[in-house]
Amino acid sequence: MNRTGDFPLRFNPWLRATSLEHYRQLLFSPMKEDFKPHTIKIFVDGSLGARTALLFSPYKDAPSTSGLAIHEENTLNPLVEAIHRGGFQIAAHAIGDRANRMILDAIERAQTLFPRPDARHRIEHAQILRNEELHRFQKLGVVASVQPVHLLEDMPWAEKRLGARISHGYRYNSLRRSGVVLAFGTDWPFAPLDPREGLYAAVARCPRMGGNPWSPSERLNLQQAVEAYTQGSAYADFQEDRRGILAPGYDADIVVLDRNLFLLPPSEILKARVDFTIIQGRIVYDRSIQAPPAKERHPAPSAK
Repeated sequence: MNRTGDFPLRFNPWLRATSLEHYRQLLFSPMKEDFKPHTIKIFVDGSLGARTALLFSPYKDAPSTSGLAIHEENTLNPLVEAIHRGGFQIAAHAIGDRANRMILDAIERAQTLFPRPDARHRIEHAQILRNEELHRFQKLGVVASVQPVHLLEDMPWAEKRLGARISHGYRYNSLRRSGVVLAFGTDWPFAPLDPREGLYAAVARCPRMGGNPWSPSERLNLQQAVEAYTQGSAYADFQEDRRGILAPGYDADIVVLDRNLFLLPPSEILKARVDFTIIQGRIVYDRSIQAPPAKERHPAPSAK
């Protein structure tokens, strides 16, 4: 379907390297001509929900653990160096503050040893960040690839895990103000695929049903959130010369909603319905002739 032009999606396939030896094996694995990944994913830690995100100090609700290090410096540094030298983009899963510090250190080390302009390495999730790490993203040209919907999913229990460190969580506006490129995504299938939920999370930072915002100083406005989903994601994928904005010569990838969200409160984001989906100028979904998925939208009547 992809070769005939009948596949209505475009994607950037990634490889995953679990170790330096595994990375070397990937380099010699046979691949089809039309399958040429330029991004390799690595994991530095686990998840906040499972208390395996790597922190500098123990979890508030589990003082016996500070999380799980998938790599220590002696394995992470050579792996990052090898991928960097190989010309690939690194996509590093890092959630805890110590995990983010480790991967930034490893990238800085690799860039110092083997300078490579515009590598656009990216940290996936970057959920817990100390102040001293914020500027390093911009200094190293690292993209913060974050998924705002995790904020909605984590609200019920994240403060129990982190205590006062919750103020260092989900720092979208702090990253933006530090000059960091934000690339928004969904992390599907581990979180809802619907980008409307991510937009709502980024601008409202409160539960779907409404309520008080969580760290309101970290809210983005709608323009900033949309740009992170469009221009930021295109930049992270080295596609900013053809995607991310509406302009002559660019791919005509457009979603048309039934209301102008810029004129409405954040609660309207979750109520919006898709009228059209257009890919490269071709209508692939038309609500007037195609039934939408059978899914109830989450109401959010009183976002503040």
